[in-house]
Amino acid sequence: MGELAHLFDANPPGPVVFEGQLVSRVLRLPIEEDVLLKLRPRSFVKRPRQAISLSVHGASATVNGYEGRKFIFWAGKFRADGRPATVEVQAVAKGAYVNVWNSWESPSGRVDAWLMDSGMIVEQTSDHAFIAHCSDGVGDPDFGNLVFDVWLEAQARMAPRSRPTYPHQPPPREDGAGSFGAWCTLHSLPLLPEGGGGSSITRPRFSSGTP
Repeated sequence: MGELAHLFDANPPGPVVFEGQLVSRVLRLPIEEDVLLKLRPRSFVKRPRQAISLSVHGASATVNGYEGRKFIFWAGKFRADGRPATVEVQAVAKGAYVNVWNSWESPSGRVDAWLMDSGMIVEQTSDHAFIAHCSDGVGDPDFGNLVFDVWLEAQARMAPRSRPTYPHQPPPREDGAGSFGAWCTLHSLPLLPEGGGGSSITRPRFSSGTP
């Protein structure tokens, strides 16, 4: 088991400090109003397949007319013209939030997350916009495995003065999954255990600007 995995074993909620960087496994965005949450990959490796996973709590979510609470967006299936995926978050209750994290496809076709030396270094570029530099759980930590933008549209806002927080546990296990497009899956991600991994790190080169 690598150093990063050991740190998360000692502090499962995270975040943890790894080689001077704050690393988390889930980015939590508090939501107060109906909002358009947008996602767009900047770069990613082709193997294993990389994905952006999302779950909504205390609200409903719709993507391309399909309603659900958990979605997986495959990085390699986004439009070539750079258009983002849009998640409509509505019917917001008090204390609502959205969790966003990186995941990847295992050799058997399973969607994995929160394993081994996986994690995200999250750069906040404005009050409502973030860049996530992600390491999957395959091999040594590399925060260039997947880099993506996540931001909220101007017509809605996060809780005032709210910073991203990290839940004390991953979303609960739910069975069942249904596909509605090559680029996105309506999916319930199972609770996954920690595992082993490498110990070296490739540091990201942060970009500036807000999408």
